[in-house]
Amino acid sequence: KAGSSPLRYFDGATMKSYQDPPKAWETLYCRREPFPEHCNEYRGYRKSIENYSIDNFEVRMSSIGDGAGRGVFAKVDIPQDSFIAVEESHKKVHFSHTTTYMMEIIKSTFSEAVDLSDLTQYAYGYGFQRKMVADYEYFVDSGILTFVNHGCNGTNNIGDGSSKNDEDSTYFNEATLDLSKVNKPPEGSGRKSTFDPVVDRRLHSIATGHDATSRDIKAGHELFQNYLFFISWATSWKGEVLDLQAQCRGETLGQIKVDENKAMEEEEEDSSDDDEDSGDKE
Repeated sequence: KAGSSPLRYFDGATMKSYQDPPKAWETLYCRREPFPEHCNEYRGYRKSIENYSIDNFEVRMSSIGDGAGRGVFAKVDIPQDSFIAVEESHKKVHFSHTTTYMMEIIKSTFSEAVDLSDLTQYAYGYGFQRKMVADYEYFVDSGILTFVNHGCNGTNNIGDGSSKNDEDSTYFNEATLDLSKVNKPPEGSGRKSTFDPVVDRRLHSIATGHDATSRDIKAGHELFQNYLFFISWATSWKGEVLDLQAQCRGETLGQIKVDENKAMEEEEEDSSDDDEDSGDKE
């Protein structure tokens, strides 16, 4: 009736139908005019584009230098506009907004939750930000693609096919990005429409998939991503960019390398203490 609340019969089952819309909603949505761009972009991988499976790649020490740690290298020649390990794209560790928030609260509140730092270091060091459902969530590749490094000075050669990561993009090169003019992350990091059943039915695959080559990659060459497209939160944008620029200038190390160096120092100290204890006993 006119004037009555539309939420009177809005129960959990109704809410669930909006969170996980049926295929019929998607079909009707994709009959709209003008034709929604996501209906072409996300409804399955195009079989006309060749996919290079994960066994075409290997992990070695990065060609960037000791400060970068490990990297991922192609074992075969891979042409531009080829998919990268489609079969691996959905195999991600997901730290939801609630999980990430609770980890931070527990870590800051309870001093005995020291081991939780290892988990947060894993999420922040190896993961990338997305806000497809809510702010403050992370995804981490569960396979070797988690070792793909950032391509400094616009040298990235793979990326999300939907990120518009080309040489004309404002976000193509961290070295030339002017933070006084670009004060927010790429819009491709989040969802663009409130109602989009195509996106709602594929949230995780959209957030983590669609890796493709943006250039020809020769066998033995390293794969590089553009980490600027892994930043989603406006509040951390400036700090993340400045840190990335400093790493590319060789002034600082990446978080993973810092953590690994710290762990090695602690192991050496423990080993030294054990040697001293054993000497005292003798």
